[in-house]
Amino acid sequence: MSENICLAKLLSICVDSCARACRVIRFVHHKRLRAETSALDNSLLSGGVTYKEKNDPRSALTEADGAAQRIIMQCLCYEYGNTLRIIGEEDEEEMEEGNYENMDVFQSYCVPRPTDQPLCISLIPSVDCSEVPLSDVTVYIDPMDGTREFVENRIHNVQCLIGITLCGIPVAGVIGIPFGQNDNFELVYGIHLNQSLGPSVAERISLHPEYQSFLPEYASKPFFPFHKGQKETNSNDDCFDKGAVLRIFTGDSGRIQKNHAIRYLNEWVEESNSKLNSSKKQDSFPFASTTIDLKIKGGCGSKILQTILDDADGAISILPPGNCSWDTAAPTAILFASMKKYGLSGKVTDTFGGELVYHRKGRIVKNDLGVLLSRGDIAVKYHQRLCQKMREDQLILNYALNKYWNHTKFQKELLELHNNESQAVDVIRNEEGHLFTCFEIQKRLEALLSIDQLQILTNSSELLHYTVPEKDVIRNSTDIKCTMHLTWTSKENSTHENNGVKNEVAYEDVKTLIKLPNSIEYQRIKSRNNTHTVIFSL
Repeated sequence: MSENICLAKLLSICVDSCARACRVIRFVHHKRLRAETSALDNSLLSGGVTYKEKNDPRSALTEADGAAQRIIMQCLCYEYGNTLRIIGEEDEEEMEEGNYENMDVFQSYCVPRPTDQPLCISLIPSVDCSEVPLSDVTVYIDPMDGTREFVENRIHNVQCLIGITLCGIPVAGVIGIPFGQNDNFELVYGIHLNQSLGPSVAERISLHPEYQSFLPEYASKPFFPFHKGQKETNSNDDCFDKGAVLRIFTGDSGRIQKNHAIRYLNEWVEESNSKLNSSKKQDSFPFASTTIDLKIKGGCGSKILQTILDDADGAISILPPGNCSWDTAAPTAILFASMKKYGLSGKVTDTFGGELVYHRKGRIVKNDLGVLLSRGDIAVKYHQRLCQKMREDQLILNYALNKYWNHTKFQKELLELHNNESQAVDVIRNEEGHLFTCFEIQKRLEALLSIDQLQILTNSSELLHYTVPEKDVIRNSTDIKCTMHLTWTSKENSTHENNGVKNEVAYEDVKTLIKLPNSIEYQRIKSRNNTHTVIFSL
């Protein structure tokens, strides 16, 4: 019989562990401040900063990252041993370089050990049947989200993130804010489950930085700066009279996805407002007018949390490709919990509208299609429209999906292959939820081809490109059916990499090989336990 785990207890321990990790981050920051005052120790002054990529502040790794992760992992291991699947941002080699194996991190950073101050196990209410199979649970840790902000002394954007997924879905998480209001630090946490496993929880608490005993020392805070549940249920007439604010949280990168998304949102809001001069009460935009307020903010968790808690009528986070599962698991779970508890509307997808993937074994963690997160009715409507537009944007498709298609050089010419049609790349996913690469599709096809076709495929041809026009897609709640159109190329002329050396095809040599299928039928079926079956047929 497989071992079970109580999610309510696990989240309680994660909240406590997060609080201890926040103390580490504050300790390192204050050590750096002392160094700035004395100017005696350059290593203290830098905060122990190294760079995964030379001199790139976005890749900074600090003493606080490694020590905070070690604190969290030791707390979890104290309770669960090595049975719990834990995926941390800082890998073992990087932490060993910081020499954390050979030091007592609790003593070094003045953090109470679990043996001295027992871990809190009952912060979250639960019921008798709140246990789930341990093998279905993964814990994602980002010990210090916003390392760049920490290095650049923009400390209020720094957070500690611990997210819990169940069968690949974020169900619980905690965000620690080491530098909160009044020099305290805050913890925002949430859990959303079906009713048999316990009620949904979404809470904010404040802790004094010198707390010694977790439960008696925290002060509960209102989750929102106002009662969002009441705000969301206003009638369209009330909303129409006052206008709306749509707040956008994003970073300072110049990524094409972010720039196009912001441009589209501005165009739509301007168009919607101008229409209201001549016609009242648009069904899609029930407000008298909409104002976009763009906020540049550091740290993935900080952007998403601000999107959830902000007092605007609607808020959207735009995160370009490159963030990871440990960046989004905790904030996403908290959004879902607040939606369930307070009756809010919200949505989390990749740039094209597909679900974010949390690999059940934690082997793939990168969100290379970006992230969109929205809160509030008006934001969700724009979110959905934005995903649809991104599936039509040929430049975005080629830029974002280049790694999935078998070409790297001739993007302008290959735009013609889309025929400027919307592509259903939000649903063409494998069993785990990732977009198909040409190589994967080709391997699946091998079982369906004739002997002659298989010989052509093996010896002289490979799949260059595929398209999935929206007009060929049938969408249902439990399954997706569509036609996938294929473009083949001669293998000896194709773009591929051999021992790190790229061989590039001249575009005039690219052709569709008639002997291989020009299209295949695709079906993806969702089961009750959130697993999927994919079927290809000719």
